[in-house]
Amino acid sequence: REDAGLGGDLRVHDCVATGSDGLCDSCRDQQSVMDADTGVSLPGRMTRELSEASHDAIGGDGVVLAVDLGGGLWEYVRDDEKVMYPFYEKAVRSGINTICIHKGLMPRDYEKAFAGTWESATVADLGKAARDWPGMNFVIYHAALRPWLADAPDREMAEFDKTGYVQWATDLARIPEKFGVNNVYAEIGTSFASTAVTNPRFCAAFIGQLVNLMGPERVVWGTDSVWYGSPQWQIEALRRLEIPADMMKKQGWKTALGGPNSEVKQKIFGLNSAHLYGLDMKVALSPAFTSDKLAAIKAEYLAMGGDTGRSNATYGYVAKKTA
Repeated sequence: REDAGLGGDLRVHDCVATGSDGLCDSCRDQQSVMDADTGVSLPGRMTRELSEASHDAIGGDGVVLAVDLGGGLWEYVRDDEKVMYPFYEKAVRSGINTICIHKGLMPRDYEKAFAGTWESATVADLGKAARDWPGMNFVIYHAALRPWLADAPDREMAEFDKTGYVQWATDLARIPEKFGVNNVYAEIGTSFASTAVTNPRFCAAFIGQLVNLMGPERVVWGTDSVWYGSPQWQIEALRRLEIPADMMKKQGWKTALGGPNSEVKQKIFGLNSAHLYGLDMKVALSPAFTSDKLAAIKAEYLAMGGDTGRSNATYGYVAKKTA
């Protein structure tokens, strides 16, 4: 670890890198793509430089590696030419073309609670960076939705009905047209989960705006299941979600979400990410997942008396088709 200072060096947490190496050794790329957490020579963080060798180890046999840039806690911006552009250049040299950035998810008193740093959680620093680095994909976690856990969904819905604005998420949705870029993606982990259960109409407005302003090919699925458990309920929720007709008309939107297995939802659920990370869909559809190393570990666990009755699946109410 070098001395503190925003020098533009690309670095990765030692502990994250070690865990990633172990997981890649277990899965052998069949079921995972690693996401390395990094800072930009920030103080107090245990890091190691991301070299070609560590990239190969973390990414695992050449899998495209996404770098996770935290948001809202550090006083640096993503379009800083002196700090961040050397970072992007080094990432590109390491074979990395996808940068994932945490944005949004701030409490209502963010200006006080995160005084001096909350601006980093907005997308004000994104458009220029995306335009200056067209070969880099910028995946924005939580789609930059400001409301933390949809703290006041009815209030947010009223604001959208009045102005058509969803705090910070609308700013993200407008970037492709405003800056003339097609390398910005909206990931909907946590933001979809929290809005779907608190105010489905607001959820429809939030997702509908992303799909219609950015295009359905720029919205990617995320569940943050480490916080919410099995993602099955979220999958069911998106399959059922549709943008109300009156909202479509008022906003002048043309793209509906469609049925449970519509083209738009297929793109969101996985096709967009498969394209983004260069995943072979033929491999994904094959029975390979049942014969990789992770499957072997599970088989050994069951053979040793593991809990065969346990299931992490979560099921909702599903209407049966009638004749």
